[in-house]
Parts: sequence; C-alpha cells; structure tokens
Amino acid sequence: MGPFCFEDPKSGEPSAVKYGVSIGVQALAAADVVSQDVLHGRPIPKTPAPLTAEEVLSFLREVFERHGLPRVGVLLARSVWMSSAEMMLEVDLAQRAEFLRQLDINIGPMERCQKATLAASLGQLALRVEFDEDRLKLG
Repeated sequence: MGPFCFEDPKSGEPSAVKYGVSIGVQALAAADVVSQDVLHGRPIPKTPAPLTAEEVLSFLREVFERHGLPRVGVLLARSVWMSSAEMMLEVDLAQRAEFLRQLDINIGPMERCQKATLAASLGQLALRVEFDEDRLKLG
C-alpha cells in the first residue's frame, strides 16, 4: 500500500506542513496464517508513529466481529511492532522501510507496555499471542 492523504488541518504535523496535507502510511491487515486469505484491512489515518495497543485491538475487534475468534491465536507481524529502522534490517520488510525513509518518515518501535497490553487483552479471550512467526507451530 502506498501513502494516502487525510485531512487533519490543525495537527501541525510534519507532512501537513511539508506537503499541505497529512500523509498516512500505516495500515493494518488480517490474514489467515494457514490459507493466507486476507480477512480485513484498513488504513490508520494518523501521523506516522508507533501503533498503540488500542489501535490494534480496535482493528482486531472488527476482524473478530466479521469472522469470529481465531481457533488458536493471533500473530502480530513484525511490521506492527518494529521500528522503521529495525525493518530496514529485515529482508522481507526492507523495501517497505526504504519507502518510509524516502518520505522522511521514521517510526519508532511499539512500546513494550503496549505489547504487554495487547498480549494481556487477547489472553483474556483465551487467545495465544505471538510476536515472532518463528515460534508458530502450524498443523
């Protein structure tokens, strides 16, 4: 997904000052890990910044309302919680991170407490939460 524009005339954020409109680059998408079918997606109209637990949970609630709870749990991809600098070091994310760098966008990592809130909230639904796909055991 490329950048998108959204109106936020009072923000004074850098892209609004530089380009005359707020530029969004963050979106969330949900896919079934096994089938790779995309279940839902939407852009996040905000100044580029680390995602919060509430933003991710709000999105996941939409997914769960449409498709029900997953059987086992949720994998939160690295692009959800890594900084754009960390993404540059990942082969499969480097192109996305380079795109951000070219737009002069530097997104920090998700705060540790936000990751903990996500895990605790999803745990209350009896869902397993993973932040590392290498820890998944499919099948």
